[in-house]
Order: sequence, then structure tokens, then C-alpha cells
Amino acid sequence: MRRLAAVLVSLSVVAAGCSSDTSYSDCDDLAQGGLDLLQDILDEVSDLSMEQFFDAASQESPEFIAKFDSRADQLDAAQIDLGCTDDQLRSYLVDNINQLSASGAVGELMLEAILADPNGILAD
Repeated sequence: MRRLAAVLVSLSVVAAGCSSDTSYSDCDDLAQGGLDLLQDILDEVSDLSMEQFFDAASQESPEFIAKFDSRADQLDAAQIDLGCTDDQLRSYLVDNINQLSASGAVGELMLEAILADPNGILAD
């Protein structure tokens, strides 16, 4: 489970960057895009049973996470385009992490893991 939580947090961190294809006005807007992506991931895991969750956690690249890869790549590219630092994005994400919500046992468990260490977002 910790591995899957790390994958989700990593995606949310990467999500705190944007793509040239998407219009982000500044680093805060980009970080909000990262939170939006993380919320979408939480919504996705909320639909999983505990068995599906643990099966996915044992995979190298969980299928339900793979579909978010291109969005995360776009955010990463946008971070470079806007010149946003990890510290800028982390600060916004930590300050606004309480926007996230989850339902279902898996989603709530994942959200609890994220909220337990919001400073771990974009950790080096």
C-alpha cells in the first residue's frame, strides 16, 4: 500500500506542472492542476475494492494509474515552461491539500496517507 501511495503522491507532484497544450497562468494555477489530478486519482481509487487495490499495488505500473500518465507528463512540461520550482509547487499543494476528498474505503485510506505527510509531496 505504501508503494501505491507513493505512486499517487508522485503523480500529484508531477501534476503540479502543466503542459504547453494547457493554459496555466502561473505556478499557483499549475499547482491547482496538480491537486485536480490528484483528486481525479482519488476518485478513481475510491471505486476499487480492497482486493483490487492490493492487486494493483503489487503491479509495476497499476493500470488505473497508467491512464493519468499523459496528464502528469503535461503538468511536468508546464512546470518547465512556467519555470516553477518544486518548492513553489509544494508550498501551494501543502497549503491547499485540504481541498481533497475521497469516498469508499480505498479512497479514504489513500487520502489519509496523503494527509499524514503533505510535506512529502514533491519530495526529492
